[in-house]
Amino acid sequence: MGFDSTGQLIQEIPWAGYFARAGGLVAFLLLYFSIFFGLAIRLPILKNLLAPVYSFSLHKIISVQAFIFVLLHVLFFFGDKYLDFGFKDIFVPFASVYKSEIVALGVFGMYIMFFLIISTYLRRFLTYAVWRAMHFLNIILYIFIVIHAYYLGSDLQGGYLQKIFIGLNIFLAIIFILALIIKLKNAIMAKTNANLS
Repeated sequence: MGFDSTGQLIQEIPWAGYFARAGGLVAFLLLYFSIFFGLAIRLPILKNLLAPVYSFSLHKIISVQAFIFVLLHVLFFFGDKYLDFGFKDIFVPFASVYKSEIVALGVFGMYIMFFLIISTYLRRFLTYAVWRAMHFLNIILYIFIVIHAYYLGSDLQGGYLQKIFIGLNIFLAIIFILALIIKLKNAIMAKTNANLS
């Protein structure tokens, strides 16, 4: 806040906070689509629709874009006078005095996302089994980010955005469960066929 030439109080517009929130929302949407495409192509009913536009390259591009918006999300908080975050608040888990545990989930999520992106670009140096095992961290990453966004995102505290957010995540959970059922079914069938032959 400040004062104009007549001594009237001027309310500063918290641009840094707005940009931080916008960066967080865009990062979440990109992460959502990255995980959605990765799961959806495992479902026969969606594979035919999505396979022509989905590729590993697109997955990598979306993941990097999501991480760029995560960085914008956290860096804009340096300019947010309301929260007054410092380096430790943003990059050290549990260092923040503001909702420490929920902020920490976002910090852990940022590091997990960075690790997964690096492992994706180094995929050719890893065995498929190791790479797949590492990518189960996507589940932990997504849970961390959903909790972080739901409890800290001021745009998600009510109204239509909150309902859309909940609906999108229920939809993704259903796709995940269906993909898991299909994967287990295929594994059982493969084992049964191997025993018969």
